Amino acid sequence: MPNLVNRSFFVADINIPNADEASVAEKLDMFITRFENECLVKILGYELSKLVKTENSQRMNDLVFGAEYTDCKGKLQLWEGLVVEVMQNTSSDGDNSYWESLIAFYIYYFFEESSASLTTGMTTSVSKAEAGEIHSPADKMCAAWNNFSNRCDSLFEYLNTKNKEQTPVYPEFTRRDFHKGFKLSRTINIFGI
Repeated sequence: MPNLVNRSFFVADINIPNADEASVAEKLDMFITRFENECLVKILGYELSKLVKTENSQRMNDLVFGAEYTDCKGKLQLWEGLVVEVMQNTSSDGDNSYWESLIAFYIYYFFEESSASLTTGMTTSVSKAEAGEIHSPADKMCAAWNNFSNRCDSLFEYLNTKNKEQTPVYPEFTRRDFHKGFKLSRTINIFGI
């Protein structure tokens, strides 16, 4: 099955300039292939992450594209989904939406981390500005990771609520998977604290 995200997800807050240029596109496609699977396994566990890509069912459609559900307090909630269509409020004619995904925020973090330094034949170095200043990508990386983290919190609430129903909807998502995913997706700051 194809990836859930593609280059078109890297816009707005996680814009990757020149994503259609051959060298950037090749690198980004490689990161998508590698880190999408890693992200899904780490937040859903191996069994459920595999089913997301192979099972054609309403429960997987709800997990990927979102669904309403009633939380443990009886309040109606919305799980937006692993993949979310974002509508822009513009007056122009034409397509005014784009796609976001907690997976794309995860990938963006590692893409930026990789791009922050350059490995040469002798060492790893940081680029020096010729005309202008270089700014650390730490702020954008931190913002992307924390967006990923917040969306994971919503994901875990959705999965845990659906598994408390009389017949669990996602029995493949275990307490162990929850704890591993929760530990991974904690918020961060630019100081590593």
